[in-house]
Amino acid sequence: MITMVKITVTRMEKAPMGSRLEKYLEELPDTIKRDGYDGFLSFFTTLFMDCLDFLIQENTDISYIPKITLKLVHTHEQFKKEEQREIEHSESKENAKNQARAFVVGNTLRAQIYVDLATYDHIITKYGMPSFLLDLASTYFHELLHTMFPQKYEQAIYELQHHLVETFLGIELSKETKSLKSSDYYIKKEKGREG
Repeated sequence: MITMVKITVTRMEKAPMGSRLEKYLEELPDTIKRDGYDGFLSFFTTLFMDCLDFLIQENTDISYIPKITLKLVHTHEQFKKEEQREIEHSESKENAKNQARAFVVGNTLRAQIYVDLATYDHIITKYGMPSFLLDLASTYFHELLHTMFPQKYEQAIYELQHHLVETFLGIELSKETKSLKSSDYYIKKEKGREG
C-alpha cells in the first residue's frame, strides 16, 4: 500500500482561544528557542504521537494498531527519490496530481510515514505557523487513516480527516476546505501505464 497526500494549504491567521492549536503555537517557539532545529524536529514527532493517540481514542472501531514509524526526510530531493522508489514498487491505483508532502508505505501490520521537511519549511515561511500546524496535523491524520483503515476510499478518508482535524485542534475548517474531493488531488493509473 502506498498513498500520497497533497492538500491545499489552508490559511489560518490565528488560533481560537483555548484550542489545542493555540497551545501548540505557544509551546513551539519556546521549544525552538531552547533546542534549536533539534527542537523543531522533535515537535514533528510530538505532534505525530499526539495525532496517533487522538485517532485511537476517537475511533473505538480500530481492532488492531500497526507498528507505525515516522521518517522525516530533510531535503526535497531525497524525499522525491524515496517517493519515486516507492511508486515504482507500488500497486496503488492512484497517483498524486501534485507534489506530495507525505506518503505512507506498508500494510496493516507495519507502516512507515515519510514527511518532506523542506516543504514544511516553505509552508512556515509562506503561510505562517498556524497554517503549518494545521497542515501538518491534517497530513498526519490523512496518512494514519490510510494505515488504520486501508479499505476506506480516498473520499471517506478526507471526510474523516476533516472531522479529526477540527476536533483535535479545536478549530472549524472552512466549507471550501471540507468540500474538496479526492479527484482534485489524485488521478487513476491507466492499466498498463504508470501515472
